[in-house]
Amino acid sequence: AIRRQAARGRFEMLHAHMLHPEGHCALKAARATGLPLVVTGHGEDIQIDPSCGYGVRLKPGIDAQVRQVLNGADALVAISDSMKAQMIEAGARPERVSVVRWGWSLQTASGASFENPGYIVSVGRFVPKKGYDLLLRAMQLMVADHPEARLLIAGEGPDRAELERLCRALGIEGHVRFLGFIDGPAKSRLYQDASIFVCPSRWEPLGLVNLEAMGCGLPVVAFRIDGIPEIVPDGRAGLLATPGNFEALAMAMGRLLSD
Repeated sequence: AIRRQAARGRFEMLHAHMLHPEGHCALKAARATGLPLVVTGHGEDIQIDPSCGYGVRLKPGIDAQVRQVLNGADALVAISDSMKAQMIEAGARPERVSVVRWGWSLQTASGASFENPGYIVSVGRFVPKKGYDLLLRAMQLMVADHPEARLLIAGEGPDRAELERLCRALGIEGHVRFLGFIDGPAKSRLYQDASIFVCPSRWEPLGLVNLEAMGCGLPVVAFRIDGIPEIVPDGRAGLLATPGNFEALAMAMGRLLSD
C-alpha cells in the first residue's frame, strides 16, 4: 500500500512510531520506495529488564529487527535523553538520534468531583512495569501517619484483580479506590481536585502522566528513573525517590501531604 501511494507521489518521507513492529515494517517500505525514514521510539520497544520479562527486545528475533531499524533509519527520535542513550547502546549512530520530548495539551476539566478534594491520585496501566504493587505498599505505610489519606487510581490492565487482592491483604481497601479507565476532561478534573500525583513506575522513558499532572498544578512523587528527572525537577516540581523503594516513596508522599 505504501509503495502504491509513493508511486503516485503522495508523500516525500515515512515517519513510524515505535521501533517494532511499525519501524521494522516502515524500514522495508523505505527500502522498497527509496523514501527517507524517521522512526520515533516510545519505550518498551527499546527498554529491557530480564528480571521480570519486560521489553520486546528480550526476544532475539525482535531484538535483531529493532537493531536493523536503529541502523537503517535516516533519523531517529527519542522522547528523552535517557532513551537516546539506550538507542545508542543498542547500535544507533549518535548523530542520527534527536530528542523531542512529549508535550501535552491542557484540557478544560469537567464533570463532578470524584471525591472530596485533597486525595492522592495515580493514573496508568495495571502491569508490572507501572509499579502499582509498590504504590499500595507505600500507601500502607502512609496511612499509619496520615489516616485521612485516600488514594484514587485511574486505569485498567491485566493486573487489576491481583492489585485489588493486595489492597485487601494490606488492610487499606478503605483508603484506595480503583476508578477504571478515565480520559479527557474527566481526567483533568481528577488531577485538579487532587493534592499530589504519584508515578510509581519501575521504568519510564518519560512519563506523559507526569506532564499531565504538572499541567494541572499537581506536584509529582516518582522514582528517580530513566527520563523522569528530565521533566520533574527534584524539590521544585516534585519529589523523586530511590528507584523501587516503596518506603522512600511513602516518605515523599507523606512529606508533600504535610507541606
